[in-house]
Order: sequence, then C-alpha cells, then structure tokens
Amino acid sequence: MIKNRERDGKKMKNKRGFTLVELLAVIVILGIILLIAVPKITSTISNATEASMISSAKMLAASAEREYTVRQTLSNATAITCADVATLSANDYDLTGTNCTITFDGSGVATVKLIGKTGGKFAGKYICTATRLTATVQTTACA
Repeated sequence: MIKNRERDGKKMKNKRGFTLVELLAVIVILGIILLIAVPKITSTISNATEASMISSAKMLAASAEREYTVRQTLSNATAITCADVATLSANDYDLTGTNCTITFDGSGVATVKLIGKTGGKFAGKYICTATRLTATVQTTACA
C-alpha cells in the first residue's frame, strides 16, 4: 500500500490505495480458489442427488415388499405400482407408467426401477434400480 510518494520532487499528501500488482495478486488468488472449489461443489451436488434417488428407490422397494406381503395374506397379490406404496415429490418423480416400475422375484423381493422426472432435479438424467438392500444409479447423461 502506498502512503506517501514524491512526484517531481514534491511530496504528495497521504494518497492511500492499492497498487495494480496487489489487485492482480488478489484476482489470481481468487481465480485459483474458484478453480479448486467449483468442481468440488459440483461433485458434492451430484453425489447428494444420487444419494437422494437411491434412498427413494430403496424406500419404494421396502414399501412394495410390505404391500406384497399384505396382499398375499389377503390372497390379493395383484400388480403393485409405485403410486400404491409411496408418495414422492411430484416435482422430481413421475410414479406412473414406465418411469417407476416394480417387479418381484419368486420370493417376494421387490426390484424398483425409478427414472427422474423431466423438469425435476433429476431431469431424466438418473435411472435408479434398487431392492431394499442394494441400489445402483446410472447417469444417462454419461452413458
């Protein structure tokens, strides 16, 4: 920082300010911080989105298995849909048609295939397949 300078042999009054070099150094440091932070933040958001979808799919699978057990007990084990077993955010999920399907193996273990709704936070980019114990997420944008 410059406090006093001489110009043409005369002393200038207390001019305060930052030099161009100091300002450029600050800008370079901020640029380096952004180069490090932005990819990390983007990665964290993507991981959180996938974790949210996995959680929803596992919850749907567990609920479907409970519903399957109840309907079998009542001798009414008809097709179970995602809308039968859960209510998820209408902004992010479409639980109708092929966007959310539930299938059962011979022992009643449910497998849920959940596709993110276009226009929601998943924007159709994620397809999650899950049972109540395991889940996989496919990012269709990368496939």
